[in-house]
Amino acid sequence: MIRVGIAGIGFMGITHFRSYPSIAGAKVVALADTDPARRSGDWSKVGGNFGASMGKVDLSGIRSYATLEELVADDGIDMVDICLPTETHPPAAIAAMEAGKHVMVEKPIALTLAEADRMLATAERTGRLLMVGHVLRFFPEFALIKAAADDGRFGPLKALHLKRMAAFPKWMQNPERMGGAAIDLHIHDTDFVRHLFGEPAAVSAVGVVGKNGLVDYLVTSYRIAGRDTVVTAQSGWITHRGFEHGYDAYFERATIAFDSASGKPPMLIGPDQTEGEAELSKQDAFVTELTRATAAVERGQADPWIAGASARASLALVLRETESVARDGAPV
Repeated sequence: MIRVGIAGIGFMGITHFRSYPSIAGAKVVALADTDPARRSGDWSKVGGNFGASMGKVDLSGIRSYATLEELVADDGIDMVDICLPTETHPPAAIAAMEAGKHVMVEKPIALTLAEADRMLATAERTGRLLMVGHVLRFFPEFALIKAAADDGRFGPLKALHLKRMAAFPKWMQNPERMGGAAIDLHIHDTDFVRHLFGEPAAVSAVGVVGKNGLVDYLVTSYRIAGRDTVVTAQSGWITHRGFEHGYDAYFERATIAFDSASGKPPMLIGPDQTEGEAELSKQDAFVTELTRATAAVERGQADPWIAGASARASLALVLRETESVARDGAPV
């Protein structure tokens, strides 16, 4: 049994908490949060991009701590699941690994490459696993694109256009603590592009820069070496609608179109223009992701789909995109 301690009971912490009961061989045994109400199980004021509030939760049998230091000192924990603001990922992950715990960190890995490198160096030195949850890889709607591209069922993928938009988060007092829209929001699609194609040869991006100097919106074109494939992504916080994501994927023999705002599954359109709903896995994305994390701890072996080094590479790519924005779209 992999014993899990969750650090941070915000939207993502609760999302992870909900997932563990569906994972055989894993159990949440402790949590940490600075808010006394959340530590007591009152989660009625926590909200996010999707899902309903959990209201009040019975935390009987789960140890509760006010600080991260207390959580990582708990000898009854095998893995610390870090769901804290991005700026705290490096010190929290390093403290947990120094205390002998394996670590699962919500994306992104960090705000800077120097911080990510410190985390990876600590994992190497301590022999602990550093895993990062880029969950878009596991969403059934997006896993469909990966599977079709890999097995060639519709022929080559000729073009892919990704979209991820949200109104500026009302709860976000200090967007610089999350890296702005590029690192907090857009990195989902950047990581998915890497997941599909490997490292792009170059990126070119234009965007809207907010008053704080952070990128609020960007459109990126990815140059995929050795492939006749057009790939773009648009993401940002400039819409006044709620959260939505989706894509148009143009294969040689089919088009797959998905828009979460429609409330419908992806539509599969064949060469004769017939349309139908695509068949999707019923597995919850977070359950799949965290199952891989706890299985990796059980084996004592890294899983490349959630590896810290991969998350570091996705952060590096996003930073190149923001560099391109600063250079008026010049390729980087």
